[in-house]
Amino acid sequence: MIRGLYTAASGMLVENRKLENISQNISNIGTAGFKQTYLSTISQEESTLKTGNLKESIGTITMKVGIDESLIHLTQGELQTSNQPYDFAIEGDGFFTLEGPGGERLYTRDGRFGVDDQGRLVSKEGFPVLVSTDKGIGYASVNDQEFVTSETGSFTVNGETYQFLISDLQNQNQIVRYENNLFGYNGGNAPINYENVSVYQGMIEGSNVDATDEMVNLISTSRSFQMNSKVLQVMDQVLEQSVNELGKV
Repeated sequence: MIRGLYTAASGMLVENRKLENISQNISNIGTAGFKQTYLSTISQEESTLKTGNLKESIGTITMKVGIDESLIHLTQGELQTSNQPYDFAIEGDGFFTLEGPGGERLYTRDGRFGVDDQGRLVSKEGFPVLVSTDKGIGYASVNDQEFVTSETGSFTVNGETYQFLISDLQNQNQIVRYENNLFGYNGGNAPINYENVSVYQGMIEGSNVDATDEMVNLISTSRSFQMNSKVLQVMDQVLEQSVNELGKV
């Protein structure tokens, strides 16, 4: 009976986490470059059941379930035309590379860029977009100038040629998700990758969240949460009744 309480309670906690994750996905359906997150579950403390002196088991019992890992779905979002000169979209594998407030590298698929008061190309959060030049890695000084970007991600402003620094975040174990649609990478800087990548100016990448799938997941997960809640309530009532009966003995 107590085991059942633990199992139902852990099930509720897991389903609640899944509901929070689904809600985050749904709320970002309209966010440029957003990547959907999945949660995988795992059964924990599984014990083998045996009868008497028999060596053969008659089954297993699971004490509780938990979240195994959070996986970021890196599939391509739909490209949408914005006709804004500082909007950029990546098609293929890769992320735009930004410089964070502490000099660390941040990564995003949200290419809605602008120009700061120093004339640098920056993200909507104000982080400089990193580019490579013949002088090394640095910033793109565009100074509100109009320019045309090739599909390889290179562009020229005032005689200076820049190349968007495109980073590869394919190793799921090293990706860290931050707020504002930004990512980090454990273990150093993510590797640079220009293969199978195209950059389009005047376009943005839409979210890769499938609204229909997430609504189905929301309904299914809500039902599972309610079912675990009812099981917990029934077991609590049975335990209370058992305690009361024992008190009469």
